Amino acid sequence: MINKGMKIGTVCLLFWLASFEATAALPVLRGLGGDFSAMSTLGREVGPADFQGQPVLLFFGYTNCSDICPATLGHLAELTGDDEVAVQVLFVSVDPEYDTPAHLKAYLAHFDPGYIGISDRRERIDQIVALFQARYDRKGEQPLSTAYKKLKVKKTDGDGSLAYLYSHSAGIYLLDKRSRVRATYFSGTPIAQMRDDIQALNDE
Repeated sequence: MINKGMKIGTVCLLFWLASFEATAALPVLRGLGGDFSAMSTLGREVGPADFQGQPVLLFFGYTNCSDICPATLGHLAELTGDDEVAVQVLFVSVDPEYDTPAHLKAYLAHFDPGYIGISDRRERIDQIVALFQARYDRKGEQPLSTAYKKLKVKKTDGDGSLAYLYSHSAGIYLLDKRSRVRATYFSGTPIAQMRDDIQALNDE
């Protein structure tokens, strides 16, 4: 005969096994990520500690990127357009001289006004890039042409900074509620997989 205590014990065991399976499927990726603080589109400095208690998707790019960044943001917008997907998106600009917080905020709003951009002094951006073992390189020393992307791009933007083209890492990092990197994705990663992973972290 199964008593009430045995039933409770069984339920606890099943819950523990489910949590263990979720953790095993999304192990902590050691050596990736870490603490930082940098100016954001919120008008204040932010860092991983500000988002503890919720999963985060972080990636690197810049507003004049013609392919990787729009594709990635469009992919993430498809994911976060689902109200049941609880995750914060952080976009770290590798072109902080051009991508002022105000400019970055307006750019991200085209995809989702809830996305947060990070743009600060070059040394702070480099610190974040190093933490996530990402990379970026400025392509040449010529400022962005006005013919680029068929837009009327000025040589200066607000603060007098020149606009340049960059190559950069395309990875998307999934951070758990304790700001630990648990998975990496690309713009081609299936939405269903990303959604399931985020849900697993929210259930931990």
